[in-house]
Amino acid sequence: MEKQISLSLEAGEVIYKIDTVSDEAYIITEGEVELYSREGFLLATLTEGEMFGETSLIMGEKRSVTAKAGSKGIKATIIPKRNLMNITQKDPILAALWKKTQLRLTESNNKNSELFIEVETINEELEHYILEQEKSGRNSEKLTNIISRIKQLLYPSKG
Repeated sequence: MEKQISLSLEAGEVIYKIDTVSDEAYIITEGEVELYSREGFLLATLTEGEMFGETSLIMGEKRSVTAKAGSKGIKATIIPKRNLMNITQKDPILAALWKKTQLRLTESNNKNSELFIEVETINEELEHYILEQEKSGRNSEKLTNIISRIKQLLYPSKG
């Protein structure tokens, strides 16, 4: 049996960056991991018992997201690429299922990124509208609150 290697990082530390080569996946044993899109939008927060980093290994591609230790930091077990490849070679049904699931996840992440960009554009237009309304002496507190909530959803770590 191979010795397990662990990873321990403080809050906000980068585990891996988008477009880097993948040599391992991880299973969270403590804390949280935040996954970010190319544009910097938070796609998911993962917690204890969840695996991450496997998509690029299974798909044979570079990393599709940036992973950072969450607000509590992270402790994780490192799963070397060869371990995952051994599993998929031994069980072609599991390999096919895993690959299909990863394709759906990647597609979902891409759609979420596109949606984030569109919502951000709408948010910017609303901010301009509010400024014009305030110049005219109109109250726009409700819209200001909506924009604040949108920003919290798009950029939770900045709030």
